[in-house]
Amino acid sequence: MTDVVPIETAADLCEGCRLPHLDGCDFGRMEPEPGQAPRRCPNFTRRKHCDSLAARWPVPRRYVEANLADFSNPNGDGQCEAMLGDIETFLARMIENPNAIHPGVVIRGPNGTGKTRLAAAIIHRAGELGLSGAFANAAGLVQRIRQTFDGQAEVSQAEIFDDICGADVFALDDLGKERRTDFANEILWTAISTRYADGKPTVITTNLSANELADSPAWGGIVDRLAESAIVVRMNGSSRRQRGPTFEVGGGQGASAD
Repeated sequence: MTDVVPIETAADLCEGCRLPHLDGCDFGRMEPEPGQAPRRCPNFTRRKHCDSLAARWPVPRRYVEANLADFSNPNGDGQCEAMLGDIETFLARMIENPNAIHPGVVIRGPNGTGKTRLAAAIIHRAGELGLSGAFANAAGLVQRIRQTFDGQAEVSQAEIFDDICGADVFALDDLGKERRTDFANEILWTAISTRYADGKPTVITTNLSANELADSPAWGGIVDRLAESAIVVRMNGSSRRQRGPTFEVGGGQGASAD
């Protein structure tokens, strides 16, 4: 009769998730003291939180496979590589020092030049690094908040703000396309300014130029705040929607506004 040999011993499994240890994870490798319960796995608990948040605030289905590697600059001037390097750097710094003040990202350009894909790619990269991410269209966010006024709503306005203001990285897509009402302005201002005050990065995409944003009564103050340290990306050229995942990208941290 063949002896049954366990595939993993207790030392090979994380005490929290009961799965094989990931690289660099030593959690649960030492036996707990007699009479003490096994410790919970903070990494697993955080991973569950990240997955739950991503499920409530997912990137659009069209961009579920968006990746920073999708982007290149056909001009070969190195601007795209510099911009991607800035993004990787600020995400890495969030891991190293989560309590620091982190820059946002403002992605501007005409329709079809890859703004939403880039925002989705940033959210995906954040998730790969173990950061929590949330994605929302500006008009859709306003509508979700409005729906909470219905007595049958499954979530409250406070729960929505907890999600989007608490995420490590939040992407707000198509700022400026929402119907500009006092209610919409208040909702979006609250979300962005709260994250700004907490030092959390917000990724914003918009078709509006820097001047149009700055001249807007609703967005002028937000632009001033984001301009302090934001990575500014200008997506140039005509629509790429029928031409594959190669995009002409300009800008980078500290890039001048149009």
